[in-house]
Amino acid sequence: MGWTISALEVEDLEETRARIDKFDPTIKLLKRPPVRPFAAYSAHDPDTNIFDLSEKKMQKDIYSEEREETVRKFSHFALRTRHAERCAEFYSEVFELNLLNKKEGDPNFYLSDGRMMLAVLQWNMDDYYGMDPQRLGPDHIGFKVESIDALKADLEDLTGQNPLMRSRPLGYGDEGKARLGLFQSVPLNSYHLTDIEGVYIGASEE
Repeated sequence: MGWTISALEVEDLEETRARIDKFDPTIKLLKRPPVRPFAAYSAHDPDTNIFDLSEKKMQKDIYSEEREETVRKFSHFALRTRHAERCAEFYSEVFELNLLNKKEGDPNFYLSDGRMMLAVLQWNMDDYYGMDPQRLGPDHIGFKVESIDALKADLEDLTGQNPLMRSRPLGYGDEGKARLGLFQSVPLNSYHLTDIEGVYIGASEE
């Protein structure tokens, strides 16, 4: 899809650097230009999924926590990767994200900081029977909404006013059905759609 995990904000960059080095000394941090306060460093997890790092005190006012609460909000970010368990251990040990309980037989891992969830999904070549295999990396983003019906109505109104905002269709043809089935196998979403660029979006009600 061409995008990375969003920036992770930490209290102490040096402590985080030490934790990463303890977990796996081959993982390196790359210093970013000072004009990017939201991304002091770039780094990667054990499967080379790239993310940005910033320290809480570095954030400008525009990124402060004092902002108006919205009815619809981000709920999770889903990453599909080859060594899901190892990556889940990395995010838990380095960033102190809590591993959440899951149903028996679920190959995925779910972590949370109490506000957002990181879903580390198991990549398996066998899952791509009947469709072109996807590379490792971001799978979809998730939102909590007050009502799926209200979301659908807003989407219909938006695309009715501007057809260019219409999302890409899901589930058409044999390959589309197979890809949608894999998307629907993640138990975090009750409604599935894409944005105008084809990025997968999952939605569920509060």
